[in-house]
Amino acid sequence: MQLRISYPQFSAAAFAILLALGVQPARGAIRFTISDGNPADTQVFTSPSNNVGAFSTSIDGIELVANVISSNYPGLASGANLVQAININDLVPSGPGTLPTLTFTAELIDGLGNLLLFTAPSSAILQVTSDVTNVEPIFQSPSGTTQNITTVNGVILPSAVVPINGAAPSNQTLAANTPNGFTMTSVVILTGASIGTSLSIGATSAVVAGPEGAELPVVPEPASLLVVGLGGAALALFAAKRRRTKTSLLR
Repeated sequence: MQLRISYPQFSAAAFAILLALGVQPARGAIRFTISDGNPADTQVFTSPSNNVGAFSTSIDGIELVANVISSNYPGLASGANLVQAININDLVPSGPGTLPTLTFTAELIDGLGNLLLFTAPSSAILQVTSDVTNVEPIFQSPSGTTQNITTVNGVILPSAVVPINGAAPSNQTLAANTPNGFTMTSVVILTGASIGTSLSIGATSAVVAGPEGAELPVVPEPASLLVVGLGGAALALFAAKRRRTKTSLLR
């Protein structure tokens, strides 16, 4: 089995063009991690730009080429995004079965490896979207699923788990911004794809300003939960005492 993975929308030439247009690596890089489920096989790469990255490697004898993850870091007032577009071609099928679960993680980092902060949009409440699509030739076995897990400022938003050649609407949630901005990562997961597959995956993680007047869901504080718990325990004890009193009267 020989597996080849690529990002067809971009190339090294596109990367050079972006640099020529002024997209410079002054503030950070894209970190790209590929895993097949075996920690010993995990590969980690960084690009010389925070807007576009091109990567190539092999995992456990499987050839992997990942040409370009893109982002519009540091974001725009209209929104911020982090995009992965992946082609998977199992060039030399080795009998029936499935490919290992493949995970593709895209992050923007500074020189110390810390996640970079997008600075736009700058609204206090952010609306996060997580989406994934996939396409495989209809004559191939349509087994497997894809998913894109978007994380913004620690708020985790999984997309729908989309079957091969399936479709699902994007998922959305709200997240709090910080005075300095927000982090955003994308993790694309391919599970249960058939050996011999030829598959294209597109994943978009996006952030726009939250709707006017939007409020984050209220999460009870630990102290509040304790009070609620103690109140429930008191009610339970009172009910038990009342049952015992009724029993004594009946006797």
